Amino acid sequence: MEDVPELWPHIRKRLPRRSFGDARAAQAAIAGAAHVVSLKTWIPRATGVMLETRAALCDYDAEADRLTIYCGGDNSVRLKRDIAHALGIDEDRIRAIAGDVGGNYGTRNWTYPEYAIAAWAARRLKVAVRWQASRSEAFLSDYHGRDCYAEATLALDADGGFLALEADITSNVGAYHRVPCR
Repeated sequence: MEDVPELWPHIRKRLPRRSFGDARAAQAAIAGAAHVVSLKTWIPRATGVMLETRAALCDYDAEADRLTIYCGGDNSVRLKRDIAHALGIDEDRIRAIAGDVGGNYGTRNWTYPEYAIAAWAARRLKVAVRWQASRSEAFLSDYHGRDCYAEATLALDADGGFLALEADITSNVGAYHRVPCR
């Protein structure tokens, strides 16, 4: 990837590439198939738009040295782990509670920076801290589904049965990632 321009010489952005299946077998099936269909398409960027915007309520019990965070998320275990990491404390000092929430749409699966900041402020001030995004803030900052460009080829037998699928999908994950590329 030497031909990719660097914006910041001190930061190397890695572009992960993953392959699955048997490429040679797929190409052989496509070459000998009774029917082959191909598609090239761009899938635009999208975001989930929940009725209620993101919010967090953090309460710190100084006597027990425990933090409780109430958050409309879909992964309390990740939320607890991420906030513990951000604050530099043990996970057992945090209780994460996700009550009933509406649809997930993928945007609720992650820990947002504001949740960690609210947790930090609650510990620092020793009072309950509530944070909620406005609708405009949510449109700008909620995690989105990446756009992607896909080229796919499907091989079928004479009866329309699938023989092989070959696809090359390029996803625009942007400059920043929610999780490390491993």
